Amino acid sequence: MAQFFQSAQHLTPLQAGLRLLAWTSPAILVAPVAGRLSARYGNRPFLTAGLLLHAAGRAWIAAIATSHTGFERLATPLIRSGAPA
Repeated sequence: MAQFFQSAQHLTPLQAGLRLLAWTSPAILVAPVAGRLSARYGNRPFLTAGLLLHAAGRAWIAAIATSHTGFERLATPLIRSGAPA
């Protein structure tokens, strides 16, 4: 994604990094909750759900990403893809 932002959208490394916060920051909120719940229900449901959410987010990004796609359209799939990390 960093290469996409820098190469296709001609952003600086700082601008690309700030946009990638939408991809990495959801894990800060989801990980503690998933950790507590996985102790009760096991790891398998959370691993399965996480991989499905990540795949759905990445597929969504692949479907809409062009060099002219605004960050507003990419933010939601980035959040969906990053939440199960």
